[in-house]
Amino acid sequence: MKRLTALIIIAGLSSGILLMGQKKGAEELKSIDEYTQGFKSHKGFLDYYWDGSNGKVYLAVDPSDVEFLMASYLSGGMGSNDVGLDRGKIGTSIVVKFHRAGNKVLLVEPNYAFRADTEDPNERRAVEESFAVSVIWGFEILAGSNSKVLLDITDFLFSDHNHVSSTLKTSGQGQYQTDPSRSAMNLERTRNFPDNTEFDIILTFSGEPRGRYIYQTVPMAAYMTVGQHISFIRLPEPGEYQPRTFHPESGYGYIRYIDLASPLGEPLEKRYIARHRLEKKDPAARVSGVNLL
Repeated sequence: MKRLTALIIIAGLSSGILLMGQKKGAEELKSIDEYTQGFKSHKGFLDYYWDGSNGKVYLAVDPSDVEFLMASYLSGGMGSNDVGLDRGKIGTSIVVKFHRAGNKVLLVEPNYAFRADTEDPNERRAVEESFAVSVIWGFEILAGSNSKVLLDITDFLFSDHNHVSSTLKTSGQGQYQTDPSRSAMNLERTRNFPDNTEFDIILTFSGEPRGRYIYQTVPMAAYMTVGQHISFIRLPEPGEYQPRTFHPESGYGYIRYIDLASPLGEPLEKRYIARHRLEKKDPAARVSGVNLL
C-alpha cells in the first residue's frame, strides 16, 4: 500500500512538472504580431508575411485539419519541347491540410485513393487508418495567436514541386538539384486573395549538364533558372460542386477511387468525370454566361 501511494505521488509530481514545462513553453511563444513586427503583411485566404531583410516568407495557418487545394506549375519554362519543362506545365495538384503535432505543423496529403463513402464514422476511420497518408512537409511553430500559428515556409517554396530535377535526369540532360543561394521570391507575382494565396519563385537548379537540349536553351547550362508557382486554394463549400458519375460514352476523362464501404454486389471502384466547376448564370436560358464556382 505504501509503495502504491509513493508511486501515485511520484506520478503526480511528474505530471505537475510536465504541465509547468508546457505552460512555460506556451508563455514564451510570441504572438504573431510580435514576431512579424516590421514585416510586410498580406491578408487573404492564408495570411502571409514578407521579411525583406532576410528574404523569408511566413505563413499564418489554423492547423485544424481543414482541407484545401495545393497546385503548382512552371510560370517560366526551360524552352525545350523535347524535355517537356514548358511554361505552364502542371506539377502538383492535390488536396492537403495543416495538422498540428506538438511543436510542429505537418502539411498532409490524405489518401483519397481508398475511401469509405458512408455515414458510419467507425467505417471511415477503419479505412483512414488502414492506408498511408503522405506528409509533404513539416514546419516548426514560431509564434501563435488564438487558433493560428506562424510558420516559415521559405524552404518549402524553394523546393522542387514540379519535378524538374527528375525530368532533367530521365531526359538525359544531367544531374541537377535546387540551389537556394541562386533562388528568390518573385514578389510581382506573389499575391493574396480571399479564396486563394499565390506564391511565385525564381527557382534555380545547379548541376552537371550532359544533354544537348540543355546546352541549346540555357545560357550557362550548369545553372538553369525557371519560374515556379504555388497556389493554395479554398475548396468549394458543401453543395457547391455536384460530382457526376462517369459513363464511357460521355467523352470525359475521369477520376477513380476504391470505396471500401460499397454494398455487397456493387463494384468497389467508383468513377466520376473530371469537369470544371461551371454553372449557368441563368439556368432557364438555352445559352447563358457562366459562374465559376
